Amino acid sequence: MFAKIAAATLAVALVAGASVSTASQAEAKGGAFVAGLVGGAIIGGALASQAYAPGYYAPGYYAPAPVYAAPVYAPNCYKVWAYDSWGNPYKTKVCN
Repeated sequence: MFAKIAAATLAVALVAGASVSTASQAEAKGGAFVAGLVGGAIIGGALASQAYAPGYYAPGYYAPAPVYAAPVYAPNCYKVWAYDSWGNPYKTKVCN
């Protein structure tokens, strides 16, 4: 990330230095001004598009971190035979 910023800053400084050192009276002959604007837009777009390029990641799959869940309380239940007031058997669930 830092290398990209440093490279972009260096490029801007070089272009600015070159334009200041060769500054003379402006003459727009034969569309050179428009060609310069178009060329600058193309180069600027190319430089700006690289700023958001994805970084390098080592090959391979990285699994997400394990998630530890708290144990779920499950009561100890079982079925037993019980009898109603007339003596008829039926099953009922008993939990501890």
